[in-house]
Amino acid sequence: IEAEDIFSGSRNTISQFLVPIGAIFLLDERLKLGKVSGTILYLMIFISCVMSFGRSGILTSFLLLVSSFFYFERGITYKKLFFPVVSLFALVYFLSMFYVDIINTGYFDYLKDKGVNDDYRGLMKDEYISSLTIKNLFFGMDISKLSYISSFNNNPHNTYIFLHSNLGVLFLFFMSFVFVYWIKLLLYIELASFFALTAIILRLSTDSAADISILSIFFVSIMFFSKIKSSKK
Repeated sequence: IEAEDIFSGSRNTISQFLVPIGAIFLLDERLKLGKVSGTILYLMIFISCVMSFGRSGILTSFLLLVSSFFYFERGITYKKLFFPVVSLFALVYFLSMFYVDIINTGYFDYLKDKGVNDDYRGLMKDEYISSLTIKNLFFGMDISKLSYISSFNNNPHNTYIFLHSNLGVLFLFFMSFVFVYWIKLLLYIELASFFALTAIILRLSTDSAADISILSIFFVSIMFFSKIKSSKK
């Protein structure tokens, strides 16, 4: 089944919406997800992203699966990791036996043609960074004046470029807290939250989100403030 027959519009919006929302469910400590229903939820998110075959969507929804595993399996030990790791290797081995048949189906033509990376995204990022000055670093930038990005209907295919061009230093302010919180999660080995936040950061780096999905960035920033406040109490 072709992805166009399942989803209308841009297929990227599937993971652009599901991945940040799914990550917030794992990050928000006020929510208590059930193990069975939660596992089903993140499997559905992963399957939906695979069906839309966006590369960043597949990668980041898989990170959510990893994140949900650490979320539901508290107090991870090598003994608890043994069965999931063995199962994963068994699955990879099983799929490798049918790799040629799977990859040669028409469904994966898009992935084979495009590969893992898009050169044009990197060129737009390089153009934006090289055009930065002290002034537009603080006040944002009119991307319509950048020749390469403007040739893509002023779509830089990167949420961070999009937000900085519109918000300037205000966006850098919020992102600094996201970055500090991300490092803190890694240092304190809070792996469920770490992988969930990594999924958000990576997913928003490959498309320009101008709708509800960018709220995840501000949500994480607010979480950072609230955790500082609660720790002082």
